[in-house]
Parts: sequence; structure tokens; C-alpha cells
Amino acid sequence: MGEARFTLPLCHLCRISRGTHFLAKDGFDYYRCRNCDGLFVWPLKTQKFYLNTDTYLSNPNQYAGMIDPYGQRWMIEQFERLYHHTTGHEHKGTFFEVGAGAGYLTLFALARGWEAYGIETSKPAVDFARNYLRVPVDHSIIETYKADKKFDAMAMVEVLEHFLDPAEAINSLRRLAKKTTFLFGTTPNTDSEHWRKSKQDIYVPDDHIFLFNEYTLRHLAEKVGIKNVTVELFGSGDKHDSNLMYAGVIEGA
Repeated sequence: MGEARFTLPLCHLCRISRGTHFLAKDGFDYYRCRNCDGLFVWPLKTQKFYLNTDTYLSNPNQYAGMIDPYGQRWMIEQFERLYHHTTGHEHKGTFFEVGAGAGYLTLFALARGWEAYGIETSKPAVDFARNYLRVPVDHSIIETYKADKKFDAMAMVEVLEHFLDPAEAINSLRRLAKKTTFLFGTTPNTDSEHWRKSKQDIYVPDDHIFLFNEYTLRHLAEKVGIKNVTVELFGSGDKHDSNLMYAGVIEGA
């Protein structure tokens, strides 16, 4: 995607100029879409701006020290739970992770019997995943990635909020999907009481470009044709509501 062609705040998902101002930060503004309730950044920059790998995961060794192995194990267990619930399948086939970071979830998938692969936009993180963890993570973006196989299951953990166009990102997965492919992901929850009380901040306009609540996620699923959709809360706070976990089935192109 190139420079934004619109002068009015335009929802990245709905493509309708129905944004009401929500928050100003770091020279950007977040607007809330009146149609899908998503929070989107305006003005938009170029895709290259958002994929600045000079700063994103530039030190994967430091990132590795932040990884909670119990959390990674819990995440792959949730992935498999929803995979079995959504598809009815028990077998472990081909697994593909978008935004694999330093490769830990892909590594856990391999360890649990999946034929697992991933892609990541940060070259240092890819080098770490390949050279230290020995997992097959490629340096690419989903919009242009090509593979010699189709996948049974796909994961996008804390990734969806980074896309300029969430619907385009999901549709890009169809090139890599089988007739039916399981899709799993997580993303911050804008309706969370935890974020309203916490000193932490999900509003990072040069990184979190589009933010979701459950209604917005279901709107996206309907727009792009994700079937058998499940949305659950998990994460920090008294209500464990800081993040959303979603799952469903997409059809290959």
C-alpha cells in the first residue's frame, strides 16, 4: 500500500469515512469507526514505514530473555484446543505462523508434531529463529509470500493489529490455504478494563495501526468470510480481558 489517498479519516477495514476522534498521540490520531467500532490510525504512512525492521525486534537476544516458555506452551495448547473444536480433526498437519518473531511458537508447534513454518518481517528475528532455534522462518510479508505447499492451520499471534488493511491480510492467506484451513490468532482488546487501568499502553500509532474489540473482530470475520468463528477473552487484569483470542475456518483461493 502506498501513501493514503484520502484526506478524511477513513476506516482501514470498512473503507467508509466514519471516524470519530478518539486519541491524539505522537503526531498521529486514533479514530473510532462508527460502522465496525474499530480504532484506526490516521494519517496513514507507507507500508515500509510500518515494517521498519531497524527498530522492530532488532535485538532478538534481548527479546528471547522476555519469552515465557510456559506462556508459549499455553498458547500452542489453546491453538490445538480450538483446532480440534473448530475442525473436528485430531491429526497434526502443516502449520504456518504469520509474524513468527524469534520463532518460539513455531518451535513449540514442531515439538508437538506439526510440520511447522513461519514468516517474519524482522531480519534479525529471522536470523535468530533460523540460526539458534533451527526453525524454518522466512523473511517476508504475507501479501507477497509464496510457498510450495498449502497449510492445514495458520496462526497470527498478536499480529492482526499491525496491518494497514486487516481484511487484505486475511485474504492474502487464502493463497496458502487448503480447501478449508483453520485460522487462529490473538490481538489486544480495546474494550478491556485492564488497559483502562494499566500503565501499559496498547496505543502505539507507529505499530498498532488497527485495534479491535469483539464486535470489530466479528465484523472482520463476516467481511472476509471466516466461518465457524470463536472469540474468547484471555490475558491480564481481574477479568483476564486484555486480549482477544479468535479462531475459525477460511477457504483457499
